[in-house]
Amino acid sequence: MKEKILIYKKASIIFIFSWMIIISILRVLQYFSFGTNTYDLGIYYYAFNNTLHGKLFFEPFHGIFTSHFGVHFTPTLLLLVPIYAIFQHPLALMLFQVIFVGVSAYFLYKICLLFIDEKKTFIVIIIYLLFRQLLSGTMYDFHPIALFPLLFFAFYYEILTKKRVLIFTLLLILILGLKEDLSLYMIFFGVILFFKYNKKAGLLTFLYALLYFPAVYFVILPLFYTKGGFYLFFNWSHLGNSFVNVIKNLILHPIIAFKMSWFGKGLLKLLNFFAPLLFVEFLAIDIIPIFIPVLVLLTSKRVGMHYFQNHYCFYLLPFLFISFVQGLKVLEKKLDKKSVFYGMILILIINIGNSSIYKLLDPKRYKNIKYYRYVKTLNKELESYNGQKIFIQSSIIPTLKKNNDFQMLKKKYLNKKDILIIVNPALNPWPLTTTEIKEIIDKGIILKKMDGFYILSVKKHSIE
Repeated sequence: MKEKILIYKKASIIFIFSWMIIISILRVLQYFSFGTNTYDLGIYYYAFNNTLHGKLFFEPFHGIFTSHFGVHFTPTLLLLVPIYAIFQHPLALMLFQVIFVGVSAYFLYKICLLFIDEKKTFIVIIIYLLFRQLLSGTMYDFHPIALFPLLFFAFYYEILTKKRVLIFTLLLILILGLKEDLSLYMIFFGVILFFKYNKKAGLLTFLYALLYFPAVYFVILPLFYTKGGFYLFFNWSHLGNSFVNVIKNLILHPIIAFKMSWFGKGLLKLLNFFAPLLFVEFLAIDIIPIFIPVLVLLTSKRVGMHYFQNHYCFYLLPFLFISFVQGLKVLEKKLDKKSVFYGMILILIINIGNSSIYKLLDPKRYKNIKYYRYVKTLNKELESYNGQKIFIQSSIIPTLKKNNDFQMLKKKYLNKKDILIIVNPALNPWPLTTTEIKEIIDKGIILKKMDGFYILSVKKHSIE
């Protein structure tokens, strides 16, 4: 019996490390094939670099060359600055993200053993690391919220086991400092802790998060965002011009608050997040806090938030999987262990079939790696434009030497007077389309061409 337990324990650890190695290799290929973009990799690449030079998280990509703490207050990331100082490269941030998610799986493994056996724990780890949204989130640029599952699982495990006040408090501070809106979710999780696990821990979590929420939104963020107000509030501006009005309209007009399509692809993408787990997670009360980020994401007018993909998945995954594990424990009480095991195998098969790992392993995904050999020449060419603002296709920016005069190319900038633009129609065109990139090339004045890369001079209104 002990030998079998040891086998599954080793299998879980080996799978986690193998996953980290494979995904790290894919991230390296992703970088060198221009598979990233300025949101969010370029933002944090510039923010970390500027911090090393005395400008706290300054970045130029929101149209305001000021601290990114005015957009997202993420002081926990300052702990990464000394490590980043060793590498000073955007690829380091991409690999940090893989490490965050991989280590989070280890803490999930430790939590699982408190409720289910080693064999089922091994299956849960596979489901977690091959979960479609987790993979898309891990491969999406760099974002602080990717650290949330690791910190949350460590926080949860600490509460259930050692209950050290100092460690518990430190982890809670790190979670709250990871991103400003996490305070809202931790308020509700504090309530769960209070009634289900530990009254003292629950009360402290609730009070810390409750005090942190208004402090960040009404004091700290406005201090860094010099234009006044809250930068990201426009995502919910259709519901009102203040927090009070938004809450009021959510209560009085709940239907019109949801801007997404509930039919066709929109509904399928939404259900895709929950379907691979066959709704087992709803058996545990720990799922309740998940509805807060779901409500926040679904009521925004930004379509990308509605399907819980990319970095948005990390808001939900910790609650989803903790409650999934607890749901399995509940099932074991209602059914025999063998039935639960076969049910998990079915969930695993569905999850593997639904996983995006096949797309990530497709060599065609990294075909643009051939263009990277021209980056050195492009960097040298750009030296002659020092001090001049240049608008660059988003996927190209993270591969270039850092320059605060670079701006991400958006369609609205084409209305500016005589601007310089760098594009490559073969690469990811976001936030433009490939057609729009080609139109820019057709109507601009080509100053330099390097096998796919174009340096162009574009006159005002020439694209219209």
